[in-house]
Amino acid sequence: MSTAVNTTMIKDFFIWHQGFHEAIAEAVNDPAVEKITLYAGEEWEISPNWHTVKYYRKLQDFAANKELHVVVGCHDTKLHKQNFVAPAGTWVHYWPTCWIHYTAEKLRPIVFPKHTPIRKVFMSLNNKAHWHRCMMMDMIAKNELFEHGDISWHESKAQYNFRHWKMKTMTLDEDYPHMLNSYNTLPQSFSDTFISLVAEANMKAHFITEKTWMPVFFKRPFIIWGPKGIHSEMNYLGFDMFDEIIDYNFDTIEDDEQRCQAIMNILKSFVGKDLNALRQQIKPKLEKNYKLAREIAFDKSFYPPAVRDLCQRYENDKSITPTYHWAKFMQKYTPLK
Repeated sequence: MSTAVNTTMIKDFFIWHQGFHEAIAEAVNDPAVEKITLYAGEEWEISPNWHTVKYYRKLQDFAANKELHVVVGCHDTKLHKQNFVAPAGTWVHYWPTCWIHYTAEKLRPIVFPKHTPIRKVFMSLNNKAHWHRCMMMDMIAKNELFEHGDISWHESKAQYNFRHWKMKTMTLDEDYPHMLNSYNTLPQSFSDTFISLVAEANMKAHFITEKTWMPVFFKRPFIIWGPKGIHSEMNYLGFDMFDEIIDYNFDTIEDDEQRCQAIMNILKSFVGKDLNALRQQIKPKLEKNYKLAREIAFDKSFYPPAVRDLCQRYENDKSITPTYHWAKFMQKYTPLK
């Protein structure tokens, strides 16, 4: 199955499509190809071991003599540049709002959950047992916070030396653990817990995914367990943080374990407080963030130049199949109800 969209001497490849790497290998061997663009807006990197694939040396030559473009879905920060692997000369396009577009489109069929009286302080939804999520779970145990949170944990094995928690699977309801595409169902905890503790995708880039945008679209406060400065990156996009109830100095802490402990301290500070009243206190910011996310969701001006160029080529040449998600779903966004 071909994953390329062909125009004159241009090849476009999409990271989630079958045959992605095989198609790139074929393109770098074609002397007629002058430009290759790799669309990985749903990720922060191409793959962890990209530099070891067989075609990578030829791709390096291609980038040095022709045009190689890569679109990634994270923020343009020093942290990403330190961890991202790409041939010298690659044009990197940053698309930090990519997951806003995708999340908004996928959430259309889901009924907006009606807020109910708050039972617990926080909710945390976790699938893969990445090391930073294991650290978070260990810290939750250390700080005796399990009784104050609704937490999902789908793994029973992980390469992590837990000091405080004996790992076990944890489910929130009958459906959720079987619906790993989190757009298909929502646990009741979206309605009756106060804040979302979001363990983001990785610690190597400021990469904000549906894990964070889901609470924004459902008008929930959130706190992100991710790399240093990730809340500042959200604020840079125009989203308000909840300074009235959260001290964001933790976002500047360099050491991961110390920063994680600072987050636990914030969660503990909510125990025993009138959480329904706190929700009302920050309601204007929840509404503003929701409206801003809706505005961004299908606004092409937030697309990086490489993606806008792709959409333009779709419009000008009807023989090109609109393969990329965002070219298909540009209709007006319908508010969640």
